[in-house]
Amino acid sequence: VPKLLTDNVDPYKVSKDWLHRFAESAEKCGEEDLQKIWSNIMAQEVNYPWSISFRTLEQVKLFNKSDAILVEKLAPYIISAGSFSFIVQTQDKLWSDINLSYIEWTKLQDIWIIQTSGSSYTLSSSNNAMLVGNCSSLYSISNTDKNEKKITIFLLTDFWQELLKTLKCKQEDSIYLQIVHSYFKWLNLKFHAAPLVKEYINWTK
Repeated sequence: VPKLLTDNVDPYKVSKDWLHRFAESAEKCGEEDLQKIWSNIMAQEVNYPWSISFRTLEQVKLFNKSDAILVEKLAPYIISAGSFSFIVQTQDKLWSDINLSYIEWTKLQDIWIIQTSGSSYTLSSSNNAMLVGNCSSLYSISNTDKNEKKITIFLLTDFWQELLKTLKCKQEDSIYLQIVHSYFKWLNLKFHAAPLVKEYINWTK
């Protein structure tokens, strides 16, 4: 946990009630993958007190090893826009684009990570949006058309919104980003990924 803390944090600002709930929830955790999630949760709360709710602690308490691995697999495909996060629905069988099986996709719904029905992100005419990938890349989407555009997405739950703060991935899936790029092009939207990784520069120009 110490390696995950920011500079000049005061661990004594963490609520005693929260620490008690954390201890109750994490005490029987023996799997390394689960311990990693619990360590990240503790670090997030120490860095930013009351950023992790009791409800999230109770939900993670129900995780098994396969759930923890599945959540880690999902992390590189998450995009955030302000206060909500989502996955772009590039096709009907979205799970195949993000390297998941259909069973894994439904499991993410069962453990209350992904909402069970699709939604849409609306981009008004002659407008643009700045989005943030979970691996700290920036995306710009521009609508130069006279009509608004609806991007089909799967929203993530409020529980995931909190858990997302504790999960960091090293790099987005470049193949998936190219699929997203093609989908936006089909919608007549301009999509640019910030050139934080050289691999992406050529196809985002």
